[in-house]
Amino acid sequence: MLDFIPQPVRDILVRVLLIIAAYLVLRLVQKLIDRSLDLLTVRVLRRLNRPDLETAVDKIFAGPLRILVWAGMSVVAGLILFDDLSLRLVTARIAQCIAIIAVGLAIYRLIAFLFIDSARLKSIANLRIEPALLPFFRTGLQLVTVILGALIVLQTWGFEITSLTVGLGIGSLAVSLAAQDTLSNLFAFVAIVGDRPFVVGDYIVTPDVEGTVEMVGLRSTRIRQFDQSFVTVPNNKLANAAVVNTTQLSKRVVDVTLGIPYGTPAAHISNMLNDIRARLAADADVEKETATVNMRRMGAQSMEVMIRFYILTRDFKKFLGIQERILFDMMQIFERSGVTVNRPGGAPPAPAAPAAIPGPNTPAIPPPTPPKPDEPDRNVGGLLGRRGGS
Repeated sequence: MLDFIPQPVRDILVRVLLIIAAYLVLRLVQKLIDRSLDLLTVRVLRRLNRPDLETAVDKIFAGPLRILVWAGMSVVAGLILFDDLSLRLVTARIAQCIAIIAVGLAIYRLIAFLFIDSARLKSIANLRIEPALLPFFRTGLQLVTVILGALIVLQTWGFEITSLTVGLGIGSLAVSLAAQDTLSNLFAFVAIVGDRPFVVGDYIVTPDVEGTVEMVGLRSTRIRQFDQSFVTVPNNKLANAAVVNTTQLSKRVVDVTLGIPYGTPAAHISNMLNDIRARLAADADVEKETATVNMRRMGAQSMEVMIRFYILTRDFKKFLGIQERILFDMMQIFERSGVTVNRPGGAPPAPAAPAAIPGPNTPAIPPPTPPKPDEPDRNVGGLLGRRGGS
């Protein structure tokens, strides 16, 4: 029936029809796989009580699955169209590259989906990462995926990737040495955000700077000092320093050491200590369980009394007000108890000795003898003489 069509044309038509048939079969297989994956995904997500992820899973894997169909089409087309083994090998490599791209795209999209929100990452993968670090992890993992995919594609086409990997390693080493300080600050930023020794708004104290943290950047942290001056500190310096975060205090300590001179009646001291204990126990802003009022030791010059307690507030200004009120009440207790308080370990300053008053038996100090009119003063004359001789 088709004898009027030349044999070469008939061969081409047959091959085209076979390709179309293969495409239709692969599309049917794709539909079946899509349907099967949808059913499997729905069952798995329902068992995990996460039906909200159905749309996300479809968005992640639908595109790569279509690309895999095209990879299969490449293999079938090569087998049908070409009789030459080398051409079939080329189409097989093309199919492999397309499959690698499909898998890489699926991984890329999965990383973007997981690392978009810390709560989602915790609920799905049971990983907890600070929100500020999510962009770095997401970008880094996606970059690694792209690089590995490109290396695998090059290896598929017969390129020697060992030398390329070595070259990339040497280049990375050179870049890291040139940007050592920048990389150090970047890793310090990751440590600060990960460990959270402080956050924006905290008041911190370091050996070099003290103030409120206003911004934590990739390279440096900006701190507003008490005098409103603005200080920029490199992150690696902060990460290696001892940082005291006063904002995280749940309570603030008051530590007072008193010196009581020897000779003070013991009953007065005992009454004073009991009154201070009662005063602290009656204050709602003081932690009763840890309040300590005791005679600590007997020094060389005085008896030392230790008064230590916590005020239940974070706010520094409020703390100062409560501390001032308690210290004034303690001063009134000292006065009522008749106890004199001086510096710890010391004695009250001794009064200055009065000047001696000449008496009848006190020898008089003779006045200096004035020089004779024709004899200059020895000191002046000697000075003048030395000047003249010099």
